[in-house]
Amino acid sequence: MKILYLLLTILSINSIYSQSQELKGKWILDKIVYQDGTDLEINNGQYSIELKYFISPNSLKINDQYFKANYSTKQIKNDYRIINYTLENNYLKIQEPNDNKISYFLKTDDFIAKYPEFTLQKNVRDNDTILVANELADYDFQKEERLDDFISSNKPDRQAKSLPNLYFQVEFILSKNNTLRDIKVLHSISKGYDNDYINALKKAEKFLRNNTKYDLLITKEVNNLKFFEDLTDPKEKELLELIDLGNKYYSNNNFENAITTYNKIRKLEIKNNRFKTTIENAYVKLGISYLASGNQVEACEIFHLVGNNTKFEVRNYINNFCK
Repeated sequence: MKILYLLLTILSINSIYSQSQELKGKWILDKIVYQDGTDLEINNGQYSIELKYFISPNSLKINDQYFKANYSTKQIKNDYRIINYTLENNYLKIQEPNDNKISYFLKTDDFIAKYPEFTLQKNVRDNDTILVANELADYDFQKEERLDDFISSNKPDRQAKSLPNLYFQVEFILSKNNTLRDIKVLHSISKGYDNDYINALKKAEKFLRNNTKYDLLITKEVNNLKFFEDLTDPKEKELLELIDLGNKYYSNNNFENAITTYNKIRKLEIKNNRFKTTIENAYVKLGISYLASGNQVEACEIFHLVGNNTKFEVRNYINNFCK
């Protein structure tokens, strides 16, 4: 009897260990559905979103937000929530208590195998082969805070109302040996802002880890926002007024008026990618409004203004309605 008990104990430990090993790693959200298997409504905010879990033995990162966590065979627990999970057919199935939705995650390699458009593309620079990072990135920032938050906390706070431009874009190479090189500002805000960002990025170098066998080309962007009262360009004020009105129509399922209102944004000349993210969010809702009104062709045209099927905010709409 003691031998049988010992064998059962060993098998149980091995099973738990095997599951914990399978659970570890980076998981990418594929889709969220209701627990009966039906799709979410197209105007549900979770229909097409970017969500990544990075699971380590004592921690959980959700879109790079760090939490201490512990795991059992059925639950992930941290100080703020309890998450029920199962592992099934390569999927990590997540369900919050008292929630009627299930989230389906795939590990990065399985996600790319199912959606090969996310395969990192090779490029040649100075006779060297590099990979171009995409929405999956394939690098990690090994610190409890997000890379963007680290950079913000390690550079002077320049108030947005004083900035001559709002949109900043930079590219750099993270070598396979985890060093930075070829840092290049693609869209400048000001010389001072640019230098502050680059200096903070260099401080982050020791926490960056390249998960590929190649040098990795990474592009980062910052979309600074100004308060309405700080704007001086009347077209930018009109932009925010239109978005606010369009959002009210959209939230009330008044899609016809939402379409009319959001479409006025397309006629505005907003320079230098100012309010880029804000405009893209409005375009997503415009595309959804077209879908809800039965105009699939116009919807797909708008979704493609936001991005292709590697852009998480629209990928499920493009995959489900635009192929």
